[in-house]
Amino acid sequence: LEKIELPRKRIKTYLHFVTELRAATPANHADHEPLGRAIAALENMSAEIEELLRIKKNFEALLAIQASLVTLNTEPVVQKLVTMDRTFLKEGELKKVCRKKNKLFRFWLFSDLLLYGAALGGDKFTFHRALELHKCSVAPHTSSDLKHALEIFGAEKSFVVIAASAQQCADWLESLRAAVEAVKRARGIDPTEASSAPLW
Repeated sequence: LEKIELPRKRIKTYLHFVTELRAATPANHADHEPLGRAIAALENMSAEIEELLRIKKNFEALLAIQASLVTLNTEPVVQKLVTMDRTFLKEGELKKVCRKKNKLFRFWLFSDLLLYGAALGGDKFTFHRALELHKCSVAPHTSSDLKHALEIFGAEKSFVVIAASAQQCADWLESLRAAVEAVKRARGIDPTEASSAPLW
């Protein structure tokens, strides 16, 4: 990271200097146009470095999540969690409505998956399930018996989760909707199309 941070800071310094220099250079001066090209080149380099940093941080986040998940058997989703095509988006705790008692799970939202597991202690979690977002839909829970709840519909599993607050519920609803719509559009699927299991 340090090897990237140094040129990142230098380019930002150069960009600021050249931008200030161009602003002080008359438009009819011979250096005005070359300075504009220099700014464009520096902006491109800065964007490339930012993208490299994003990829590195995302890769590290995926590795950390994969390392935190414990499975009883070899689970393909967990084993192949780290890919260059997958982006980690969000994580947090939500209560899943279950038959006997509502259970607290850690949820991880990726660009193509929603994954959840139960805490084991420390930084370890038991993997429970992964839902493919292109087969999902999400909606607010409208029943008055549950506050701060939303409904997640998957092809194999559908359920209700409860957030700790109205804001957390709204944040998860917005993030899930955006991720589902994005992956469906990327795969040429109608965002309104969904084939889901019955809601528990």
